Amino acid sequence: MGDILKSHPATFYHYEPLLHYGIHQVRPSNPKLAQDALRVLKSLLQCNYEGLDDYISYGKSHYWLFTHNERLWDHCRKGQNPACWAPSTLQRICSLHPFQSLKTVRLRLELARDILEDKALLHTKILHISRKHRDWCPGQPDCDEPDHLCSDLLADYSAAVALLRDYPSRFMVFRYEDFSQDPYIHSETVLRFFNFAYTESIRDFLRSHTGVNKGGVSSTFRDSNKAPYHWIKDLSPEEVRRIQGPCREAMKAWGYIPMGERDYIEPQGFKPLGNYTLRGG
Repeated sequence: MGDILKSHPATFYHYEPLLHYGIHQVRPSNPKLAQDALRVLKSLLQCNYEGLDDYISYGKSHYWLFTHNERLWDHCRKGQNPACWAPSTLQRICSLHPFQSLKTVRLRLELARDILEDKALLHTKILHISRKHRDWCPGQPDCDEPDHLCSDLLADYSAAVALLRDYPSRFMVFRYEDFSQDPYIHSETVLRFFNFAYTESIRDFLRSHTGVNKGGVSSTFRDSNKAPYHWIKDLSPEEVRRIQGPCREAMKAWGYIPMGERDYIEPQGFKPLGNYTLRGG
């Protein structure tokens, strides 16, 4: 979704600005980390790079932090222009763009309320894409341990209910699978939410990126009809049971259907998506 929004010619894209934290989720249970993460995100949304030394330093040795932002990366001669690592230069380039787009998978949704409540960010809108519990950062304990992940999903659901109630014009939710089933229609919905035009550059991006799988786990080239469901054949029945066990409540909240014994034998007929609603009580 971040790459769809950055296809708009007036957008400056901040890709995963919490990468320097490593594979760690930022939760309310760690207030020190949460406070720092919110400081980083709010600063970037305002094109303020002062005090972001860790972020900039990480980008110097991990170019992919900035390569997703072609408008910056091309101007900086693909990292070879030393002036581009100066906060003042980054601020000037960032400020030339009317729209700031930021994507992160590390901040839990409950903490995002702080951004919407900030009076300096009254025009900020948030799109939350909920991704299924059976398919993210395999082998990384902080986000693929079922207890952690399903607790996060349930907390995100509660936060989404509250944010939709309190900020209906500034907060939107999609399940990743729903979006992938029809990226063209849902992209139009998201673009309207952000008051973006559905430009030809965005159509070109969708045409070139949603029909084929190419690249690694961070690639944006995805066959949108297959990408959300590859776990069905990739995970063993034992792995699915291990994940689904502690996830019943979170799965029910987000409308995910548990895989049953017959589904392990005939997985091609399994339909993992049910209905869900975002409302309290």
